[in-house]
Amino acid sequence: MSFDDDAPIVVVDTSELFARGDLVAQLSQICTTAWNQAVISDRDAHKTRYVIREEGWRDMTSLASLQMYQQWLKLSRHYGISNIVILHKMGDLDAVGEADSQERNLAYSIAGDIENKFIFRINQQEATSIQQRLAVPPAHADMARQLRRGEFLAYVGQYSYLVDAFATSTPWEYELFKTDDAMNLDPSRAGELQYFDSPDLYEPDLDAVWPADTAVDGWLSSSKELK
Repeated sequence: MSFDDDAPIVVVDTSELFARGDLVAQLSQICTTAWNQAVISDRDAHKTRYVIREEGWRDMTSLASLQMYQQWLKLSRHYGISNIVILHKMGDLDAVGEADSQERNLAYSIAGDIENKFIFRINQQEATSIQQRLAVPPAHADMARQLRRGEFLAYVGQYSYLVDAFATSTPWEYELFKTDDAMNLDPSRAGELQYFDSPDLYEPDLDAVWPADTAVDGWLSSSKELK
């Protein structure tokens, strides 16, 4: 494998390696980090790049990788790069090192040092975490708990914004960002679901589907049906 300098985007997919164990994951992470460092530190290329970490915490498996991470943030202008770190929740960083370890503290320090932050809807536990780790005001944390789909809080420099980025205003936007396919029901299995006609969501008409025979034998269908 080699780096294609002319490609508009290069993806390093290490998901299969991470599935093989922690040691394989750490070795692959060290190799890809060194490779990326060699590329972005080449100032003679005169190129600006986006370095995107889709699972940010996975690149923080060792102290060396965390220190490199921090270096890229502090020297981003020197390297001509923009670092983008994606976390599903702040609690993801709890998988880095042991509690109160140098690794975990450095991971949270790195997250806090990122200047521009974009926060989508969070739960109650995350509200407390972002207040502590990202210095988000309590009022903003409460607002983040009530965000609707496609909305997020944007912190850009010293300013904050509530942004509606629902990407369905045009068909091509919807197709580009649609990621719900895995959640949609397979049409061939649609008949397996039973829907309740009752208008009351919390008291559906269960009598329509409840077994007429409530004896033990009535609950145990034939083995052929269960298979």
